[in-house]
Amino acid sequence: MRVSFNIIRVYRMKVVFLYLSLGALVSETRDKPDKVLINPEPKLDNGSLTVREDDTIGPFNCSADCNPPCKIKWRYKDTADKIYDASSNGHELGIQKVNRDMSEFRCVAIYEQNEREKYNIVLNVQYLIQPLAYINGKQVPQRISAYQISEAEAVNLSCYVNSKPLSHIKLTKDIGSTISEEESSDWLNHSIESSQCSDTGTYKCTGLSTGFNNTEKTFELNVTCKYLMTRFFYYQIAN
Repeated sequence: MRVSFNIIRVYRMKVVFLYLSLGALVSETRDKPDKVLINPEPKLDNGSLTVREDDTIGPFNCSADCNPPCKIKWRYKDTADKIYDASSNGHELGIQKVNRDMSEFRCVAIYEQNEREKYNIVLNVQYLIQPLAYINGKQVPQRISAYQISEAEAVNLSCYVNSKPLSHIKLTKDIGSTISEEESSDWLNHSIESSQCSDTGTYKCTGLSTGFNNTEKTFELNVTCKYLMTRFFYYQIAN
C-alpha cells in the first residue's frame, strides 16, 4: 500500500508539473496581428467611401487581435501619396473633415517594427468648383466691366469646371438662352468666327452635377460696331 501511494504521488506531481508547464507555454504565446477591424465598418461603393468635400467621416474604432497588444496608429494619405499622422485618440479616429486632397485613411496595427497589418479606407471625394471663364485664352478676372472686341473679330469663349465626377457645363447668354453645352467634361469651348453687334451681352458659365448646387461665372462681352461708329462719326461732322 505504501508503494502504491508513492506511485500515485509521483504521478500527481507529474500532472501538476505538466499543467504548470502548459500554462507557462500558453501565457508566453505571441500572436501577430491577423486582421484589423474597423467599427463601424465603412459603407463602401466599389471599394471606396464616397464623400463630398467639406463633409465629415467618423468616428471609427480600430482593433487587432495581438498578443501582446499591438500599437494602433491612424494615418491618412493625400493625392500626392504623402502620408501623415491623423488626429486620433488611441484606437479611435475622431470626426474628420474631408477635402479633395485626401485619398485614404488607414489604421495600422504595429506588432514589431517589421510586423504590421493595416485597414485602408479609400476615399472617393466629390466636389464642384466655381467655373473659370476664358476669352481668347485669357482668364476673365473676378471683376471686369466688359471685355471689348471689334466687330468681325474672331472670339473664343471657354468655360472650365474643376469637378469630380465630371460635370455638365452650359454656356448661356442674357436671359438664359443656351449657346453651347458639354456633358461629363471639364472644358467647354465656343467659337465666334466673326463677331456681330448682337453678340454683345452677358454670358454665363454654369457647372451642374447631381447632388450639388449649381456653380456659375458671369462675364460681359461688348462688341464695338463699325456701323454705329460710322454713324457717330458723320453725326459729329454734321453738327
